[in-house]
Amino acid sequence: MNRNDLRRVDMNLLVLFEALMIERNLTRVGEKLFITQSTVSAALARLRELFDDPLLIRSGRAMEPTPRALQIFAELGPAMDVISSAISRARDFDPGSSCNQFRLGLSDDAEFGLFPALLQALREEAPDISVVVRRANFLLMPGLL
Repeated sequence: MNRNDLRRVDMNLLVLFEALMIERNLTRVGEKLFITQSTVSAALARLRELFDDPLLIRSGRAMEPTPRALQIFAELGPAMDVISSAISRARDFDPGSSCNQFRLGLSDDAEFGLFPALLQALREEAPDISVVVRRANFLLMPGLL
């Protein structure tokens, strides 16, 4: 595939592939990326077609990567880091003019104890942003990170 052929590749699939390789569970990837499990499954089917490999094979409740998937993951990781870094440096973040949406995973305690003060500060510094709070069990937070 030459660089011109990259136009046909959906970058979101590569982000999803990376998450699948880390999580190895379609439901968790859906939760992590805020998409449905069926969307993850459909994307995996597209990835399998793109790479002409099963990529992940069910083994009990987990999914095990194929040797080809491990190879792709090893090559893709550094490339994704470079792309992410280049895009993040493309422009400075200005909270006063930002209209971005931010998603936070908070425990009940943090949501009630810390979030009101944070929200007030955000309203002053970045009045046009949106904040989506998702309740997260503190026992599950390390996995969500």
